[in-house]
Amino acid sequence: RLENTDLKSMYAVVLKVNGRNTIFSETVEPARCLKWILAKGETLDIKGFQETETKSVPFEILSAAESEENEVHYGEEVGTVRLVVFAGEQVAEDPAADEKKRPDDKVAFLEAVSVGARGTRKGDTEPGSLRALKGDLLGRPGKSQGSRGMIVKAKGKEETTAVQKIFFQYLPTIPVADVTVRYYAPKAK
Repeated sequence: RLENTDLKSMYAVVLKVNGRNTIFSETVEPARCLKWILAKGETLDIKGFQETETKSVPFEILSAAESEENEVHYGEEVGTVRLVVFAGEQVAEDPAADEKKRPDDKVAFLEAVSVGARGTRKGDTEPGSLRALKGDLLGRPGKSQGSRGMIVKAKGKEETTAVQKIFFQYLPTIPVADVTVRYYAPKAK
């Protein structure tokens, strides 16, 4: 449940589960993702992944064994829920129209390269084995904790859930909140 308790401001929210946006499963940086818009005092229940403008797939929690099998599909963000909030207002025209005409691929390139750059700073220790390197690159802790399973799209289930597209102008252009919670700790292979 997303709730805007502020009666003076409108917010745009990116909600990612396992590194995938709950709108169209986008994997780009939050500023470039589609967002859930919350008007002043509005509450919105997110029950799954919005797949199209009219269809969604509900969340499902996997068993421990199923979770372990599916970890590989989500990379270093497996087992996380990330909430990124932008303040702003609804506008009549797309404020990013000019930016979309000339996308900056440099940001995507830097994101892709940065994972492999770990251990290159002075004082970093190098992994002592292939297993340790894989764990380092995937950002996984050494042991699985707790018995919670992964949150994923429910297989074979689809619901009719219509969304409306509106244009939103950030004020300011940086998020007012960016919170990541690890709900599931994958096992290192």
